[in-house]
Amino acid sequence: MFDCSQRLQFAPQSSRLTGEMRLALRHGEFCHVPFCPVCSRRRSLRWMRRLWEALPKLLAEHPTARWLFLTLTVKNPPVGELRETLKQMNAAWERLTKRKEFAPVLGWLRSTEITYGNVPGGCHPHFHVVLWVPSSWFKR
Repeated sequence: MFDCSQRLQFAPQSSRLTGEMRLALRHGEFCHVPFCPVCSRRRSLRWMRRLWEALPKLLAEHPTARWLFLTLTVKNPPVGELRETLKQMNAAWERLTKRKEFAPVLGWLRSTEITYGNVPGGCHPHFHVVLWVPSSWFKR
């Protein structure tokens, strides 16, 4: 991670929307480590672009659907147990998505976040989830 994005090559590019010239990244050397702040930011931008590209079609197919934000967490484990805790959390998510109560969900986006709290040697893994549900979800 220390050497991530040390070499970046930029080139001028015209904007598709305005025609204005700006610098665009042409080549970069990135570490691709999941916890690298630079690589995490780039990954989130790619996912955001994919969502924005798909959003018009999704909204046309389900114009009354609504978004819900959900945070799922577990008791804070020691850092040494983080890998096993994440495996258990991912397995629990898979079980949740296969339940019949989850069937009405039209789609979802999930992100794993790990923060480090006030307890020395402890961490706080949790999922941030955006659920896309039909408007009928709120009538029950």
